Order: sequence, then C-alpha cells, then structure tokens
Amino acid sequence: MTSAWHGTSTHEVGEFARARAKAEHDATIRRDRAVRTVAWQAVDHDDYLRLLAMLGLDGEAGSRHGR
Repeated sequence: MTSAWHGTSTHEVGEFARARAKAEHDATIRRDRAVRTVAWQAVDHDDYLRLLAMLGLDGEAGSRHGR
C-alpha cells in the first residue's frame, strides 16, 4: 500500500515514526543523565545553573531529581 506522501508505503512511514520516537526517547534519557551528573558535580545552585548553561541545558529535568 502506498500513501499520498511522496509515494512511500505506510509501512515505511510507520517505521520512520517509530525510529524518530526512539531517537527522541534516547535523547531525553541522555539529557536527563547529563543533568543528574551536573547536579552531583555542582557545588551550589549557581554552579549547577552555570554548568547547565555551558552544556546548553536547562534546569527543568534536574529539578525533578531533587536539585
């Protein structure tokens, strides 16, 4: 079966969507792990925020982990 979306099959579209969702999930895991590592290494809250900024992260995930 072929979809109207550039002649690709619905199976290919579904496969792409699953791969994209897995990649996003994996990136979230890596990001959360990085935030937790920064939280453990930071000497205080200001240090924590500066380290996150250096990595291009924000403090939202870290606040879920008790920091």
